[in-house]
Amino acid sequence: MYRRCILPLLLIVLAPLAWAQPAPGEHPDRLPPPVERVLNELSLDSAVREQVRQTLLRQRAERQSADAELRQRHRAELAALLTPDQLVALDAARPPPGSRPPGPPPQDR
Repeated sequence: MYRRCILPLLLIVLAPLAWAQPAPGEHPDRLPPPVERVLNELSLDSAVREQVRQTLLRQRAERQSADAELRQRHRAELAALLTPDQLVALDAARPPPGSRPPGPPPQDR
């Protein structure tokens, strides 16, 4: 029985670490190309452009950190209610963090 619980417990412990990683292809020191393009189109001098860029990067890092902390808290709540096997089954049924549910794309206002 002890061996049977090791894998689910490891998954419980290590899952938040995997969620905290940047999305594939997303570099922590780069903004998405559309944002970089807009920054270039704003007619900013290089010092202001870099300040805005660094502010956006910091804000993104803060959001990712807050999201990771929230996921860890939610995971701990579920872990207190479910057995390790049940938690693994629930994880398998849930979409990965950062993915969007299927449906129409969000509309611009």
